[in-house]
Amino acid sequence: MVVRALENGGLRTGSAVAVGAAIALWATSAAAGRLPCGDGMCGVDESSDSCASDCPPCGVIAASGGTIDDGDACFGLFGPPEYWRHEVAGEGGDLAWTMVTADASASNYARVALHFAEAGRYRVEANVVTGFGSTKAARYAITSAIDPVTVAVDQSTQDGWVSLGEHEFAAGSHEQSIYVGDNTGESVDAQLQLCLDAFRITRLDAPAGEDSGSDDGGGSEGGGDESSSGDEGTEGDEGTEPSTEDSGSEGITNALPPGFEEGDDEDGCGCSSRRGDPWLWGLLALPLARRRRSSLA
Repeated sequence: MVVRALENGGLRTGSAVAVGAAIALWATSAAAGRLPCGDGMCGVDESSDSCASDCPPCGVIAASGGTIDDGDACFGLFGPPEYWRHEVAGEGGDLAWTMVTADASASNYARVALHFAEAGRYRVEANVVTGFGSTKAARYAITSAIDPVTVAVDQSTQDGWVSLGEHEFAAGSHEQSIYVGDNTGESVDAQLQLCLDAFRITRLDAPAGEDSGSDDGGGSEGGGDESSSGDEGTEGDEGTEPSTEDSGSEGITNALPPGFEEGDDEDGCGCSSRRGDPWLWGLLALPLARRRRSSLA
């Protein structure tokens, strides 16, 4: 039917057959979720690594590193919006926080997508603002090119950039990310807050003659302790214990709802962001149980 319609439209039989076959192939591929790269549509089996033209990354971290702030396209906040609070403070003049719980799985959480222009070794830091982070057991799950690690941080003792260690990252995306959930194991009755602000990525192994992108303020005292012995992190404050949680814990990968809340780019961001193209995450998210929390001003 497709070929006959094309012939009736004036195409010669050979051309009609070729075009009809192409349309039929496209329709079959679309139905199966296997769209060809370059068609302008991001199929379920495509990614920014396999077909960047159809699935552009939310942002690209420069070879020297950069900063990803809350509100940037690659910084996603998930869970019931009524439990997120946004403040005019922190890096770029904005941050988010939520109360922590002792629930088995996270209700509110953040996931930062990491897409690198170049492979290399990078230092990862999180910005914590005093007065907004009071949890003693924040856990940052970092998925890199090597093994995932979880870094525990006592936010109640921090103010400023906190080192989350040095990690090897691959060029591209490859599901590399930073994940932080509100299920710290602390009772909701304690009214402890999890602060989420910017993350700073600094290149450590830049080629000779090139600026590594680091600065004098790159390191911070009182950083978190890594639960993996594969990466050396900054020594933590007394009372901050390494996390023993399995780095492949629930919610880190393949369990996130699609889409990011996008905000405006902040001046000084070291990554180039493309707005309007949502970052596609796994579609296997399980419904999260709603919990009651105290009303906050």
